[in-house]
Amino acid sequence: MGESRGSWIVAAVLGAAAGALAVVVWFAAWLWLGGKPPWTPHDSLERRIAVGAAALPAPPGPGSQRQTAGYRQYAANCVRCHGEPGVGREAWASGLDPAPTDLPVTGSRRDARQIFWILCHGEPGTGMPSFRAHRSDQELWAVALFVRDLPSLSPETYASLKSTWPPAPPPSGLEPDATCYQTK
Repeated sequence: MGESRGSWIVAAVLGAAAGALAVVVWFAAWLWLGGKPPWTPHDSLERRIAVGAAALPAPPGPGSQRQTAGYRQYAANCVRCHGEPGVGREAWASGLDPAPTDLPVTGSRRDARQIFWILCHGEPGTGMPSFRAHRSDQELWAVALFVRDLPSLSPETYASLKSTWPPAPPPSGLEPDATCYQTK
């Protein structure tokens, strides 16, 4: 009886090893043939953005003062990595991995709530920082609405903003300002 039990244990161990090997071979072949696992960090981040943004209130309405405020913050904090209409981003930003999103082209790909969420939390695994410290919710909404509308701005309109308004000054306080609609 002991010999029979040992045979079953050996068979079980060999079966488990064969099953694990089959999974590894299948997964490797799937990736080699161009498959993409459904649990990539990018997919996880996209889910976090969608869920977080859905919980936010509606963005404030448009206005010329809000566009100016959004432009000033964008010019001070975003343009080097994400670029401006007709000019693009600074050369060094293309060397970042992953490369920053070209917002003058793709800014409207996301809605204002998603952009606000990204400004509040950053994007882990990229060079995109969180701007919730030293920025108010109103400033972040202004940037979110500006980025959403950025692809519709012509290079001439952007140049007009640039010649009329300087970038926003750096923040002076050391305490976080934006609540990002979270309870503390």
